[in-house]
Amino acid sequence: MNNKLSYILMIVFLMFQNSKIQAQDTGANCKVKLQKAIELLTKNNYTKQDSIKAIKLLKPCAKKGSSNAQLLLGRLYLQSKKVKYHRKGFKLMKKSAKQNQATSMYELATLYKYGKGCRLNYNKALKWYRKSAKLGNEKAIYSMGYMYYKGLGTINQNYTKALQWFQKSNDPMAYYWLGICYHYGYGVPQDLNKSLSYFKKDTIINHSFNNQNISNLSTVSNQNSNDTLQNSNTNNLPFVVNENFTPKELSGKWKGRLFLLDWSTTNTEQSIPISLDIKYNPSDETFTNSWTINNLTYTDNAIYNQKTMYNNELYITLPTHSFSDKIEKELDYQILSCAFELKTLNNNTYLTALVESSIDNWQEPGSPIRLVLARENVLSDNNEVISEEIVQALSNQENSFIKLYPNPFVTDLIIAYTLEKESYVQVKITNFTTSTSTVLEQGKIQKKGNHRYFFDGISVEKGMYIISIVVDGVQKTKLILKK
Repeated sequence: MNNKLSYILMIVFLMFQNSKIQAQDTGANCKVKLQKAIELLTKNNYTKQDSIKAIKLLKPCAKKGSSNAQLLLGRLYLQSKKVKYHRKGFKLMKKSAKQNQATSMYELATLYKYGKGCRLNYNKALKWYRKSAKLGNEKAIYSMGYMYYKGLGTINQNYTKALQWFQKSNDPMAYYWLGICYHYGYGVPQDLNKSLSYFKKDTIINHSFNNQNISNLSTVSNQNSNDTLQNSNTNNLPFVVNENFTPKELSGKWKGRLFLLDWSTTNTEQSIPISLDIKYNPSDETFTNSWTINNLTYTDNAIYNQKTMYNNELYITLPTHSFSDKIEKELDYQILSCAFELKTLNNNTYLTALVESSIDNWQEPGSPIRLVLARENVLSDNNEVISEEIVQALSNQENSFIKLYPNPFVTDLIIAYTLEKESYVQVKITNFTTSTSTVLEQGKIQKKGNHRYFFDGISVEKGMYIISIVVDGVQKTKLILKK
């Protein structure tokens, strides 16, 4: 076992030390065994044999119903690289959680959140986070806020709800996100003094917060205010959208801006110059696309379907705003797809795209990204590649009907969409290579509003899949990669 696991186990122990001790945990024999197991797992000269001994000590107590033994043994199984042990760990965590063990409730919710040892299920994750939060678990309270802050999975993104949860938590990471919210004005009026006070409370991320960081806060905020486009009153610019452009029209060299958006997709946090070279291969209807950012070029092959380019394996490195020298200065984004639109204004052609991405290290989607590009020889009136006014008008016209999570997926996939009116709907997923289909909805009348489907992809092969949703006879599709 590595030091990281020992640290995690120690944290678990400290957490359940403050939890309500169950009656079946009070037996002297199990209490002794539990203490011995903890000593084995947290000793400095830990060996694999210590783990085996700890498991032998914990098994009989877990079987007797000791919630703390179930929690610790479940944690051990979940650290394994083998999926079969993840399932064992999940079952133990669920048994412990059902005994009002707040830490186990939090752990169980996190397993549902990532689909580890179980099917990915955000509704159940929220359920168990709430149960744990009611018992005062600070990490569960924080996690509720985090899920609403980013709108993970099928949860509707909501800064107001996120703030309500963060403000209830004393977890250091809750202070960090409160600092972010007040810094940018997300869900609350911008207040740099409050932002600074919350950043100082965060002892995990910002314990190295120094005077230089503090003095730079107002500067960073002013820069972001200039980059934020939502206050520009430019919604009525006379753009003409080309609804029927061909893949060939995407070919060529484009230059413009990559915008890292906030999670509500209404504010721009960073604006980065980008060049995009797209080459269409008509023989097999594929693309080769090269992205140049900060003097680095990233190239990948892609397939095209219904105005969307789906990349095979494109990773780009983007800078992050940092308030501490402990925060990563750069992140690697996997670019999954680009939903393109061609638009014209004053006889100039502009290419825009909503970009779906993921961050593998976090097992989460990346921040929303928007591209706004022009042919290299097209300049705006202010001698920039694209004016801020044009970017604002373009950004307000983007939309995506089919929403998928996670993207890419490994086993479990959630398919979500919103109907504007009562409609007759069919849903299926098809292997792009073999054309083998799984019908998720044969066809029925569905009410207006949000709809979601779960797809168990554990037994299907890796590759590209087509999600098809037919609404009143009109087919909408989206591609997704199974890794």
